[in-house]
Amino acid sequence: MAASPKVRINRGVDNASSDALVARAETVGTAAPSSPVYTGNSTCKAAIDEFVASGPPVVAANKKVTNLEQQLVQARNDRDALVQVCTSAYVAACTQVEKHSVTQADVESCGFVALDIVKKGLLLPTAILATYDRATGDILIRVKYGDKKSHQCIVEISPTPVGSTTYVRLEGYGLKRTVPGYGPGTYEVHAATANAGGRSDWFGPVAVIVK
Repeated sequence: MAASPKVRINRGVDNASSDALVARAETVGTAAPSSPVYTGNSTCKAAIDEFVASGPPVVAANKKVTNLEQQLVQARNDRDALVQVCTSAYVAACTQVEKHSVTQADVESCGFVALDIVKKGLLLPTAILATYDRATGDILIRVKYGDKKSHQCIVEISPTPVGSTTYVRLEGYGLKRTVPGYGPGTYEVHAATANAGGRSDWFGPVAVIVK
């Protein structure tokens, strides 16, 4: 059984950081060759040599990390400056599109998303019938009202679970929609009455299952 060491090395000071560890390897590499502990025991010498040799690769790796971190800082600064340029250009483009657009369709024809204006007092739909047509694979949507007047509506559909940006608006303003291309799953549909000035609050959602 090996005897317990009478003296111990302060390992905490060397393990405080990688810099401290490699500095210790360099110090040991300089001091150990003249020590009888090193020269008098081959096993001890081999362990010290391995430790000393492990230091320089860490130094090189630290330099690489430092260089990459500096590059990352510069890249982020460059990115932030470009984002600011893009943001300024976006504001200018939005201003011009809004100035020369009359309807939401005009805005959307340029690739922007029109801001919904919710108008209180517009009659809401009273029901949404959403079914899956097995024969065609389409989702069939019908928006109903409690009166017999003519109405326009907008319809949006979302996969579940529903999130703040998952709804997709369907084209047109008709009360009946045939929606192809949706794979198996559960979808949520809501609808709102629309006119030239905006839309009502949303009615729904109702669920439809595509199999």
